[in-house]
Amino acid sequence: MLCIDLLLCYELLQVQEDFMKIGKKIIITTILLCFAAGMSINAEEYPEWEGYPPMFSINDVIEFNGYAYGVCESGIFIYDPLTKEYKLFYKNHGLAAYNVLSIAATSNEIYIGFKYDGLMRFEPEDETFEPILFPEYVDNENILNTLAINDIYALNDSILYIGHSKGIDKLNLNTEELHTFTKLSMDIQEDTPVKKVRIFKDRIWACTPDGLAWADVNNPNLEFEENWESIKSTKFGAGVNCIINFINDDEDKIFVGTDGSGIFTLDIENKEIERVSSIPIIFSFSNAFGTCFAASSAGLLKKSFNTWFLPDITFLALKVLSPEINNKIWVATSDNGLQCYTRGGYIEIPPINGLGSSTFRKIDITKDNVVWAATSSRSVGGNVQRFQDGLWVSYNKEDGLPSTYDDEKPITISVYVDNNGTVWGATWGRGIYIHDDNGTQEKEDDVITRVDPEIEIILPYENEGFFVVCPDMTGDKYGNIWVAGWDQGVYVLEGNLPIREYKYYHFLFNDSGTRHYVRRAFADDDGWVWLGTWETGLIALYVGEDPYDTSDDKTVFISSVDGLLGNRIEAIHTDKDGYVWIGTDGGLNRIKKLPGNELSDVENMNYLFGEESAEVNSIEIDRFNNKWFGTSTGLIKLDSDNEQKQIYNTENSGIFFINSIFSLKYDDERDILWVGTDTGLNKFNVLEADSGDSGNIVHVYPNPFEIWGNNSRATFTNLKPNKT
Repeated sequence: MLCIDLLLCYELLQVQEDFMKIGKKIIITTILLCFAAGMSINAEEYPEWEGYPPMFSINDVIEFNGYAYGVCESGIFIYDPLTKEYKLFYKNHGLAAYNVLSIAATSNEIYIGFKYDGLMRFEPEDETFEPILFPEYVDNENILNTLAINDIYALNDSILYIGHSKGIDKLNLNTEELHTFTKLSMDIQEDTPVKKVRIFKDRIWACTPDGLAWADVNNPNLEFEENWESIKSTKFGAGVNCIINFINDDEDKIFVGTDGSGIFTLDIENKEIERVSSIPIIFSFSNAFGTCFAASSAGLLKKSFNTWFLPDITFLALKVLSPEINNKIWVATSDNGLQCYTRGGYIEIPPINGLGSSTFRKIDITKDNVVWAATSSRSVGGNVQRFQDGLWVSYNKEDGLPSTYDDEKPITISVYVDNNGTVWGATWGRGIYIHDDNGTQEKEDDVITRVDPEIEIILPYENEGFFVVCPDMTGDKYGNIWVAGWDQGVYVLEGNLPIREYKYYHFLFNDSGTRHYVRRAFADDDGWVWLGTWETGLIALYVGEDPYDTSDDKTVFISSVDGLLGNRIEAIHTDKDGYVWIGTDGGLNRIKKLPGNELSDVENMNYLFGEESAEVNSIEIDRFNNKWFGTSTGLIKLDSDNEQKQIYNTENSGIFFINSIFSLKYDDERDILWVGTDTGLNKFNVLEADSGDSGNIVHVYPNPFEIWGNNSRATFTNLKPNKT
């Protein structure tokens, strides 16, 4: 029966499309809406993958049956105010989709809107997601034609209004009918995205980048532009984000929030507006506690008589305010997760145990299985995150991380764990530091010590001032620390404080007069230090066993002239056969280390990738000599013989949402590959994937073997073909 309904839906859509091609420009008839009745989305699970998504930036929030429901780019969460616990849904954890934009509820059901996956109904009882199958919502052949569900407004238990990337839909949940409105007056461009849709004063209101549009909600012909009125964005001075009707004993006003010009009041009869607040960006309104509140870029705004003010600036960059329920409003923030505001102000809400930033720039791990990562996001700068015993801890400037002087954002862009387990941080502007966590999960007892605070060892940018740029750092097997110094070359120093011995190698310009900017550093076990530059290729520095003894030093400069596929070096690693693998902005190269401290010619290795050839951002070599490449198109594995290739991407693995891999770290002791992306962190159990067994994957056998009897045998399972 479901198949027949879907077929009927498709045929009706085809009739409608043919009808529109005959010459009818805008007429969109009522059509059948297909629900996947009794069918829920069973998100494909990848047991060998674990994911850690960022959920600190929330797109929408509501309260339903006493719980707070929030949606964000990574997924969905449910917060229980009584137990103060969260339940999360994300890829490989109950939800196949991502980029969740909106949420609304009727009296007994929840509806969720996605950027690329249309509209779904969530059943709180069994925690399943049921898709609403309307073809225009999800175009699997061309994602650009997919409608982003920006807003959902539940008029009642029967009618939903959907604001999407091409207009408004009216859905009747009982009759399964749908009406589409894409031309919202003569002044609003056709197919303009609708950010918010609301119903009050018997009118439907549409907030768009082109302005504010409204119409009689009972008019049966809203497909026609002449039935709409509007005020263009040029009159507001910005696009329109939100609208609300504020009513109390003394007032009945309509407030309009804009995307850069503040708050306006609207006189409907005369189509006149008046600015009442100049705080520029207003995202959402809520009527609460007898007055009106607004979520703004500067924090929470509150109306008092005829003025708006900031009663509490604890949290900035607010995105959505829920309606008042049980004397509280839930607050969705851009940087600080879920918050709650009451008559007495904000109340404490525990953070989600998850990431404080989304982009993983560098990952390292201690012998005690503590993961450290240099991460960043658009708002919080470059901070540090630690993962220990299932708990995430985020560090920022309040915790002692070096920060910039202008906006006080932390600026750590690389982390390194040395042979002794000491954690080092490299910053953009404040040199390097040592982070001692004292071995506990708490961060209050951590000690962060800046190395060379007097700027006597590592020189500042252009040899002036206090801005010390260190894009990367690494260590050699002798315990020396190598620091990429950007325009100052590379530094080597002993791995203990205070620093008593150090040396720097100062590379200025190449033969064509272009300055070397050193941004990557890798020290191998054969006395070579490999330096990747911003735009002048690779610098190979041979220092032998003692980098402070320059008698045997040798420097080789390698660029695109010598065969590199790109002069911007993104990653460097050496394998167990003596090859140096180089990831560039143009692809993959390889160099062989030869006897006598010589180097082979540069090899072009892009052919190993085939059609998957792309920018190589990170390289790891595991204990089996397999090569792992984090690229702009996914994760690529080459076996030890460079013969078998495996590709992991968002379609066939647990990798989060975007195929661009920024960082990798292989844990040889546990055979775990940590994969850092722009949308979170993944943990890949390599042995589990190789065995194809999600159960027990490590087998321990007695050693030495003692086998009795003439015909006795020992049998080993899960061995690779042709391997011993």
